[in-house]
Amino acid sequence: MAENTFSQTPAGGKYEQNLNNNELLELLQATIDSSLDMIQVFKAVRNEKHEIIDFIWILNNKTSEEFYGNVIGKSLLALNPGVVKEGIFETFKKVVETGDADQSVRHYVHEQFDGWFLQSTVKQGDGVATTTKDITEANAAKELVQTVFDVIINPISYHKAVRDSTGRIIDFELQLENQKAREHALDDRTGQRCSEAYPGIRDSLVFEKYCQVVETGASLDTEVELKLKGSNYWFHLLAAKLGDGLVASAADVTQRKHAEAEILRLKDEITQRTEEKYRMLFNSIDEGFSLLELIFNDDGKIVDYWHRDDNPSFIRMTGIKNPTNRRMSELVPDLEPAWHEMLEQVYYTGEPIRTEYKVQQLGRWYTCYLSRVGDSGSPFIAAVYDDITDRKQRELDQEFLLKLSDSLRTEITAGAVANRALQLLIDHMQLDRSYITSYCLDENRAYLNYQLGNDTVAPLPDHFVLSDYPEAFKAVSGETLVIEDELERQGLSKDEIKNSGKLGMRAMIAATVRRGSEKPLWSMAAVSSQARRWKNNEIRLVEEAAERTWAALERAEADESLRIAEERYRIALDSAKMGTWDWNVKDDQILWNEQHYLLLGLQPDQLLKPADYFLQFVYADDLEMVKNQLMQAFQYTGQYHAEAFRIIRPDGKIRWMSGYGRTVTWEQDRSARIVGVMFDITHRKLLEQQKEQFISIASHELRTPVTSIKSYAEILEDQFVENGDLQSAGLMRKMDIQIDRLTSLIYALLDSSLVTEGRLPLKKEEFDLNQLLIDTIENIQRIAGSHSIRMELEPDIRIFADEERIRQVLINLITNAVKYSPEAEKVIVHLASLTKEVRICVQDFGIGIDEQVQHHLFEPFFRSSDAAGFSGIGLGLFISAGIVRQHGGSIWVESRQGEGAKFCFTIPAPGS
Repeated sequence: MAENTFSQTPAGGKYEQNLNNNELLELLQATIDSSLDMIQVFKAVRNEKHEIIDFIWILNNKTSEEFYGNVIGKSLLALNPGVVKEGIFETFKKVVETGDADQSVRHYVHEQFDGWFLQSTVKQGDGVATTTKDITEANAAKELVQTVFDVIINPISYHKAVRDSTGRIIDFELQLENQKAREHALDDRTGQRCSEAYPGIRDSLVFEKYCQVVETGASLDTEVELKLKGSNYWFHLLAAKLGDGLVASAADVTQRKHAEAEILRLKDEITQRTEEKYRMLFNSIDEGFSLLELIFNDDGKIVDYWHRDDNPSFIRMTGIKNPTNRRMSELVPDLEPAWHEMLEQVYYTGEPIRTEYKVQQLGRWYTCYLSRVGDSGSPFIAAVYDDITDRKQRELDQEFLLKLSDSLRTEITAGAVANRALQLLIDHMQLDRSYITSYCLDENRAYLNYQLGNDTVAPLPDHFVLSDYPEAFKAVSGETLVIEDELERQGLSKDEIKNSGKLGMRAMIAATVRRGSEKPLWSMAAVSSQARRWKNNEIRLVEEAAERTWAALERAEADESLRIAEERYRIALDSAKMGTWDWNVKDDQILWNEQHYLLLGLQPDQLLKPADYFLQFVYADDLEMVKNQLMQAFQYTGQYHAEAFRIIRPDGKIRWMSGYGRTVTWEQDRSARIVGVMFDITHRKLLEQQKEQFISIASHELRTPVTSIKSYAEILEDQFVENGDLQSAGLMRKMDIQIDRLTSLIYALLDSSLVTEGRLPLKKEEFDLNQLLIDTIENIQRIAGSHSIRMELEPDIRIFADEERIRQVLINLITNAVKYSPEAEKVIVHLASLTKEVRICVQDFGIGIDEQVQHHLFEPFFRSSDAAGFSGIGLGLFISAGIVRQHGGSIWVESRQGEGAKFCFTIPAPGS
C-alpha cells in the first residue's frame, strides 16, 4: 500500500512531507478541475518516420470532460476531425516541433462545438498542453457593438469619465471608436486618455461641455472650433450620457464653416471688393457657388429663378454647361417644388438654410447652404453646393447590405436564400440577370445553381464548360471579374467571343469566394445586357453581397441537413416503437413524443408533464428503483438506467419497460436537463421467464438420473478392474469425468435459477478471509500452469458470510483470470479493508474486455466475442454477481481491450 514519506530536520524537529506520485496527480487534477476553461494535455503520435500523425488525450479537466466525456487515450483526429480544417492540428505540430507557444482565437463550428474560442498552446514533453476559453458571447457582443458603430458614417466614440478622489471629472478615457474615427487617427487610441490623445483638451470648451453632459445628463448638440496639431478645426459635436461617460460624435465641418465664413464675408463686402478679387475667390473654392435671382408671380410665390453667376465648381459637380443668365426651368425642367419652398423661406425670413437633397434629373445628391444677399426685399440668394453623391451611395449600399442580411436570416432553405439574394441585388443595381455558380474543377465545369433575370439576357444553361472560357475563368480565379463591354475586351479568342455572344451578356461583375488564396469555390454574378461603366462602390457591393450570401447559404444548407437528420431520427424512433422524453429538471417539465404516450396506453397531446405524472404509472414494487435511478442521474452520475421495470396502463394491463437517459445540461454540478428513451421489453421478459422456468425444471429433473448414472459408472469401473479389463475400466473412468462435468453444469444451472429467483441459500458465519484466500489460491496454483498468483493481503480481516459461496466467487474470478491471460505470467489478488466493507480485486494481464460490452458481463449466458476461443457457458459471473449481491455487496469490472481486466467485489464488514 502507498505511504507518505517524511524527512526529519534535526535542528527544528519539524517534518517535511513529500507527496507521492498519486497524490501529486490528484493535486494536479484538482487544480485544473477548478478552472472553468477547458484544460487538456495531448501526446504526439508519430509514424515510423518520426512524423506527427495524430495526438491522443492524456489529461483532461472537468470542464473538458463535460464536452468530451472520457477520452483519455483516444485519438484527437478521430473525435475532432475539424481541427485539421481550422489549422489547430498544424498549430499543435508546430508547437511540439519548435517549442514556441501559441495563442489564437478560433471560430470552431465542428462536431459538438459552435462558437469562438481563445486557445493557448504550449509544448509539454512530446506533446502539448492547451487552455481553451469560450469567448462566443463576449465576441458576439463586441462584434454587435462594433458593427453598429462601424455602419455610422461619422466618427463616433465612447469616453468614460476619469474622476479624482473627490469625484470630480479630471479626464476621459477613450474606450471604443468606430472605423470612421480610426481613419483619422495616427495610431490605435483605445485605452488612452483624452488629455494624452489631444494635449490641451482639458482647457478647452469641449472638455467643459463633455463634463456637463455626464454630470447633468443633458445632451450636447453644438459646433466648436478647436486647435489640433497646430491647425484650427471646426467640429459639429453631438454627445449623450451613457453610464459614467458619454457617446460622442464629432463631424469635421471645417470646410463648410470656412465656406460659410467666406460667403458671409463675401456678402458683406461684395459691393466693396473689386471684381478681380471677388472672381479669384469665386473661382478658387472647391464648393459650387451660384448667385440666384428669384422670379415671383403676382401672389408672391417663387415660380423660377435666374442663374446670375456660377463658379467652375458648380459646373463641374452638376455637369450643366453655360448656366449663367439662364433660367433654372431651362437648365433642369420640372425641378422639385420643395426647392422653391426653401428659397421662399430664406427670402421672407432672412434666415439661412442648410439642406440635403437629390436632384432626380441629374441623379446626384447635394448639400446646399442658402442665404439671402442684401437686406429684406433683395431677390438675390447665394447658394453653396457640395456633391455628396458618393457618401449617400455608401449609405444606400450599407442600407442594402443590412436589408440583405436581415432578409436572408429569415429564409429557411438554401434555394430561398439564393433567390432572395439574387432578387434584392437585381432590384438594387437595376440588373438584367444575376446568378450563382459553383466550380467543379475536376469535372471542368461550372454549375449554375441559381439564377434570376429578365428576357434581355436569356436564361443561362445549367452549366458551363470551363475550358470554353479560359480567360474569364483565369480572371475570376484570381480576383473579382469586371467586364464593362464584352465586345471591347482585348485578348479574347474567336471561340470566347462566339460563346459570349450566345449568352447575351454584355457587362458583368463576378465576385468569387475562394478557399485559400487560389482555388475558386463559388461566384455571384451581376449581369447587364448593355455596356455599363461599373462604379467602384458597385464592385464592392457585389463582393460584399457574395460573402454574405455564401455565409447564409452555408447556414441554410447546414440547417437543412439538420432537419433531414432530425426527420430520419424521428422515423427511426417511430419504426423502433421507442418513446423519447426530455426533462427540464429545474422546472420539472417533461416533453414526450407520440410513441411515449402510446407505450403508456394514453392518447398523445402536446402538454408538458411533471415527473410525478409518469411515476403514477410505475408498478409499486418497481417505483423505488425508478425513483432512485432518476435521483442518481440528477444529483450524481448524470445517467439514468432503469433496465427493467413494470408500468400499469389505464386499462389495467401490466407491461415491462426499459429506460435510458443522459444529462445534456448541467447547472451548479447538478443535472438541469436530461433526455432519454423508453421501450417495451414485455416480450423479452416473457421469453426470459420461460427460459428460467425451463432451466429450473431441467436442472432439478436431471440431477437425480445423472447421480444414478455416476453410481452405475463407478460400479462398472470397479467390476472391470476386478475382471482385469483395464481398457474398459479406463473408458468408464473417462465417462465418470464427463459425468462430473455434467454435474457441475447442472449445479451451475440450478444456482443460476436460484439467483434469478432470489432464493440462493446462504449459510453465514464469521471466518478469516485471509485464510480462505490463501487456501483457495494454493489449490488453484497447482493447476495454473506458468501463472504466478500473487497475494496482497491485510492482516486480521474477518467477515460474516457464507464461506463456501465466497470461495465459489473467488474460484470463478481467479480461474477466469488465468484462463483469459494465456500469454501473461502473473495474476494479482488484492485484499483491502475499508471503513464499512471489505474489497477483493483479481487482476489479470490478458486480452481485456471491450468497454461496449462490459455492462453485459454479469448477465446469464453472456459471452463476449473476445472470449470465443475459450470454454464456458456464461453463467460463472452471473452466479458470482448473485452471490455477492445477496450478501449486500457489489461487483464490477475495470478493463480496456488488450490491457487485461480487474474484477472487484465488496462484502459488508461485520457490524456495518
